[in-house]
Amino acid sequence: MARAYAILFGLGLLLATPAWAITSATVDRNPVMVGETFNLTLRTTHDADVSPDFSVLERQFRLLNTVSGSEYRLVNGRASRSRHWTTTLVATQPGEYRIPAIAVGAESSDPINIQVLASASGDGPRDAFVEFEADQRDPYLREKVLLTTRLYVSGDLVSGQLGEPVADGAVVEQIGEQTESRAVRDGERYHLFERRYALFPEQAGTLTIEPPQFTGELSTGRRRSSMFNLGQFAGQTRKIYAEADPITLTVQAPPADWRGPWIPASNVELVQTLVPDTGPFVTGEPFSRVIELLIDGQLHTQIEPLRPEQPDGVQAYGDPADATTRESAFNVQARIAQQWALIANRPGSLTVPELRFRWWDTDDDSPRETVIPARTIRVEPGAGLEMPPPQTTEPEMQTPGTAPAGEPDAEATGSRRWFWLSGLLAFGWAATACAWAWSTRGRQPRPPAAEKPRPRISRRDVQRALGQRDPALARQVLLNWGRQRHAPHSIVSLDDIARLEGDPELSLQLDALDALLFGTADKPKLWNPDPLIACIGRLPGSRPSRSSSSTLPPLYPTA
Repeated sequence: MARAYAILFGLGLLLATPAWAITSATVDRNPVMVGETFNLTLRTTHDADVSPDFSVLERQFRLLNTVSGSEYRLVNGRASRSRHWTTTLVATQPGEYRIPAIAVGAESSDPINIQVLASASGDGPRDAFVEFEADQRDPYLREKVLLTTRLYVSGDLVSGQLGEPVADGAVVEQIGEQTESRAVRDGERYHLFERRYALFPEQAGTLTIEPPQFTGELSTGRRRSSMFNLGQFAGQTRKIYAEADPITLTVQAPPADWRGPWIPASNVELVQTLVPDTGPFVTGEPFSRVIELLIDGQLHTQIEPLRPEQPDGVQAYGDPADATTRESAFNVQARIAQQWALIANRPGSLTVPELRFRWWDTDDDSPRETVIPARTIRVEPGAGLEMPPPQTTEPEMQTPGTAPAGEPDAEATGSRRWFWLSGLLAFGWAATACAWAWSTRGRQPRPPAAEKPRPRISRRDVQRALGQRDPALARQVLLNWGRQRHAPHSIVSLDDIARLEGDPELSLQLDALDALLFGTADKPKLWNPDPLIACIGRLPGSRPSRSSSSTLPPLYPTA
């Protein structure tokens, strides 16, 4: 009896050893078509916690994904365990292939021979295929290359993912939105998905663009779905794969004699505007110089801001450049908008210098230069400046005792006339003095007549000027109003008005107006004067001088 137990125990140990483990590999179809997915399933009864290495398959096939699972069985009181891995493969070229042995622990599967057939039109629609093309093959450095990807899918798509084209040494940006439509290829109907990209080579030489790859699942059920909708379908699904051929570009370097920034483009527009365009331009009052640059076939990230020469005799305050890229279905356009506030220091003639922009015309394959010509404007004197009085011509003096030709000598007659006129004037002055002395007896002397005051600027005038939403006009009116309101204090800036008024909210609004006209930080393009109008309306009717609080007390104070 003891011997029988020993034999049974030995057999149990023998069955439990790894030597009895079984590892096998199978494919779900053979032969397969180019671009058609097939599944390789690896099963093993090996108990060791190990996983197979599928990297040996990457030399011949595309590996899409791998799933794994385990099975436990109990038959007639005997338990068994097995594991399996299923990986989805795609062959991109026709031919005879051999799936090598795959190891799981100490065990390996047997090799499998598989045949891949070329896809033939007329055998029915293909599950999916990708077209990938470029609008040119020999672009210049940083020249735009338009890439187009078209994905054709037949059947009901459960899910899918279309990758992006990849190129080392280039910038690739998708432009426009993905479009969906129906198309016919080789007499078969397909669902067409189309995307476009703008590629900009960053180095000269050979550039290889890896094509986008598509992986998805088709449903065998009856329910239909839109593109890439992860909906639930009745029935089973099967995986599909599609890939296009790579594209090779030959990138040209700029011409050897080119100087300055290299900007290849199909068209360039350069526009300059003065605000106000026709004036008036006044000394001390700001006006704006706005320059807009539009470049077809470029991204704004590849364009440096402009640095134009400013006129002599002005103070210039520049804003940060407003740079954007406009996209369409087939093109990109860089837009660079810049603005400067200019303040002339003196009246007279002022010349805004010309501006030149060099670029390379990719349509004509030749250098081009876009020019804004110089412009001369007339600057008028400001309110605080006085023009020199006009020169007058002195009347020609005549020598006493001479008379014009043809007239009688009136020297004797004139002497007698002046004698009687002098006597009459002397008598009149004496009579006037006597009458004035009689009329002012007992009266206090009257003060001299005051100079006729200038027309005052009312609060309503200031608010009406602010309501015109012209920052330059508003500043000038506020300065004139402040000088009248706080005379004899000197008012040369809006800060002086804020300091004398002592209103915190007014000070903030006046600072914002100065920042709008002269600041360099980001600020709103439209000015809202309503808060400033409200501050002006809250001020007292007459503002006493802040220095009045420091005057001496009255000599005889009242009780």
